[in-house]
Amino acid sequence: MTCIHAATVASIRKLLPALVAAGLILGTIPAAQAVPPAGYVMRFAEEFDGWGVDFTHKWDTHWVAWNVRHLAGNNDQSIKAADWERLRGGKTVGELLRKSKKLPRKRNYLHQVGRGKLKMRAWPVPDDLRYEFWGFPFVAGMLAGPRAHAQTYGYWETRLRLKKIGKGQHFALWLLPTDNSWPPEVDMLEAVSGDGWLYTNTHVKDGVAPPINWFKPPRRPDAWMTVGFEWTPKEMIWTIDGKQVRRHTANIGAKPMYPLFSWEVGSNWPGWIDSSTPWPAEVVVDYLRVYEKEKKGEPMAVSPTLVSDDDEEED
Repeated sequence: MTCIHAATVASIRKLLPALVAAGLILGTIPAAQAVPPAGYVMRFAEEFDGWGVDFTHKWDTHWVAWNVRHLAGNNDQSIKAADWERLRGGKTVGELLRKSKKLPRKRNYLHQVGRGKLKMRAWPVPDDLRYEFWGFPFVAGMLAGPRAHAQTYGYWETRLRLKKIGKGQHFALWLLPTDNSWPPEVDMLEAVSGDGWLYTNTHVKDGVAPPINWFKPPRRPDAWMTVGFEWTPKEMIWTIDGKQVRRHTANIGAKPMYPLFSWEVGSNWPGWIDSSTPWPAEVVVDYLRVYEKEKKGEPMAVSPTLVSDDDEEED
């Protein structure tokens, strides 16, 4: 999620077709249904089965410990917020966006829960409202989970779909340490500018991490996929729909890590928006489940119920 020089990424992208053809990077992954690795028990689950996101006890709307609502080092142009939060003039995000004639009316703009799924969005801020949003041209939903759950080692799994993402938009599912240091950082999944590729990466404090890697989605770019990350004292393994997409020696130390879902807009990596950019940017999250190696005497984890790939979420 942190800085990657735009020129470097542009150069890499030019080589992608040749690298795929040469077999040097992963191409399209066959569709599969993921299940947790053997020997794990579930420690945390967010199923989004309620009426909304639990910002009271579990989730934060931004990096609270850093008192940060955007990553300035990435040149991120979107302020992170939730519909209920009050802005400079005292009105809430939802009130302001709902009254704007330039945006459609929504029950919730940034975090909408329905039918057991979360829609997390990013929007442009109309010109006449930017003062209220501290001058930011975009506003984005985010879930940061230091209060929800953190652990050292284990298996993290999320089922999601990248419903709308285009030029200038960047979505990330990642992990950060609870002591608020950086690095380390684990990027479980990143999608950038709707370029047709998915990315995984690691940031480390000491030593050199393997380079970022990229691959095609298992099916359509906006189809459901199950993202998995297993971390043991010896190695780290990334999977999409149960198929391995990245693997290397564990190199991030042994600090407890917590999950984040976040948008960036107009930042260094995705670049600026254009006329093709879809609004709102939208990712739909079915669940987040976190597992830990079973302890002696504990029952084995029960595989979750499989769900259809064409199930619909509430508009």
